[in-house]
Amino acid sequence: MIPTMITMSSLKERLNAYEDLMHLRDPMGFLLLFWPTLSSLWVASNGMPPFSLILVVFMGCLLFRSAGCVLTRWHDRTGPVAQGIVSSWEVAVLVAVLYFFVFCFIWLTTKMAIILFFVALAFVAACVLLRRATIMPQVLIGIVFSLSVPFGFAFVLDETPWQAWAMMGVNFFWVVACEIESSIIGHGDKFFSESQAPSFERNDVAIIAFCYIFFFSGIAFFGVYWRWGWPFWLCFAVAILIALLCLFCIKGYGKRYRIDAFRKTQWIGMALFIGIAADFILLHQALPLWKM
Repeated sequence: MIPTMITMSSLKERLNAYEDLMHLRDPMGFLLLFWPTLSSLWVASNGMPPFSLILVVFMGCLLFRSAGCVLTRWHDRTGPVAQGIVSSWEVAVLVAVLYFFVFCFIWLTTKMAIILFFVALAFVAACVLLRRATIMPQVLIGIVFSLSVPFGFAFVLDETPWQAWAMMGVNFFWVVACEIESSIIGHGDKFFSESQAPSFERNDVAIIAFCYIFFFSGIAFFGVYWRWGWPFWLCFAVAILIALLCLFCIKGYGKRYRIDAFRKTQWIGMALFIGIAADFILLHQALPLWKM
């Protein structure tokens, strides 16, 4: 009876370690992937994406981000591997399984999406290998997360028009702003150990503000380009208010308020997606399709 209890305890400890490696309790990175991908999927499908593609986006973002977290924490000195809870070969198998399932979901879509999957893997490898060697790892992280935008177009159109790459460039500034916010509040904090971004010291808030200016200017351009109506612009205004609130908290309050503001940064992406979806639903009567 005693060996069984020990085995069950060991299994529970391993499962908790896997959860810790994948950062499943911290959805911030997942949402940074999910909202832009969902927005681009809505735009590419004119507001009528099949529910099957919405499922692919959800599972792909969840698994891809989880695999990235495992890679970045593989050699973490305070992680489960360093503590001896799990071995390196288990982590390697976990990463391989996660990316395999991502590939299985993408395999059900288009050829262009499959090509983008391998491009994204190459950037993930570069991010993991160079994050301690490069001066600004936020750039690599921004590219990896923003590649989710062309995926949304590739899932629907089997191609990536210039609008997809332009939206990716715009989204890049949002991700970089989030990464710098992470470095401000989480330097040496286990909760944010996923990000190895260095601090810019006194210029942090100014750089974040400039990133937001470029980001919202780009989003406004596409709002005019695609002639989105009042539902989008209302949510666009809400997103700007959220960004200003986050900047205000990061600049003038203590760490607890800064962490809370950082977690609310994902609301920017959510607000913009709601605006895009609401525009299609309310002004064009476009709804997701039930077809698989």
